[in-house]
Amino acid sequence: MQPRFEHIENLEHVFQQIAVVLRSSGYCYIGELHPFKQYSGTKARFDLDEQRKIVDCYTHNISDFVKIAAACGLALIDIDEHFDDDNRKTLPRILTLIFRKL
Repeated sequence: MQPRFEHIENLEHVFQQIAVVLRSSGYCYIGELHPFKQYSGTKARFDLDEQRKIVDCYTHNISDFVKIAAACGLALIDIDEHFDDDNRKTLPRILTLIFRKL
């Protein structure tokens, strides 16, 4: 199971651990709910026994990912946004980032 960063409050710890396990010049791919979706109020939720459960979420800006990763020795190599039905006139659903360990 892939961790979802919107459920992790402390990104610094995660990026520190990524930097520890990556080899020099190794890559890290992150696919995450786009912060724009979170700004609009979208949160992870599920229905259980006819009751809606909303999961704790933390909004991380794109700059948070980039700056914290850089502080941990990871350089941003690629960034992309993915849209529902490839409709670029709507809010992007997924943010993808590729980092490389320096």
